[in-house]
Amino acid sequence: MKHNQVCHPRGGKVLGAIVHRQYVEVLRDKGIDLVEETGLQKRSSLLTKKGNRVIILVANRELDVGQWFLGVHEEFVMEKPGTFLIFVCKDGDRLFDFVIPPNRVTSLIKEVRDVPSMPGAKKFSIFRSNGTFKLRKQGGGTIDLDDYLGNYDELQRVAA
Repeated sequence: MKHNQVCHPRGGKVLGAIVHRQYVEVLRDKGIDLVEETGLQKRSSLLTKKGNRVIILVANRELDVGQWFLGVHEEFVMEKPGTFLIFVCKDGDRLFDFVIPPNRVTSLIKEVRDVPSMPGAKKFSIFRSNGTFKLRKQGGGTIDLDDYLGNYDELQRVAA
């Protein structure tokens, strides 16, 4: 499977913003047109033509090889039915994107860790082991993410 490639020499929030913009263009090339959600100051939130919220979370650097951390507030995800979550994990010049459809978002949010220092925030800890991508669950165990890797099918259906 071919993955998207995006690279920039800067780090931190600047790189995250650049990767986010470039990733939105990658989606547009796949026939997925998204527009900014008016009234929100959150760069990560976009809408499909049918009104589905799409939250794109970017992990622009690895803290450890093959491991990424992303976060979002549960209320922001849950307040709008039909929300998609996309985890974009940068690995050198490659991006691995996991498109989580609305029918899986609610249960996924309930299964991941809370951020103790930020009430209402959820932490997604993604790692790669033996070529397989996993998400750590709260209290132990993992969720296999391979089925969501580059899987745009449902998003393309609602973005057409």
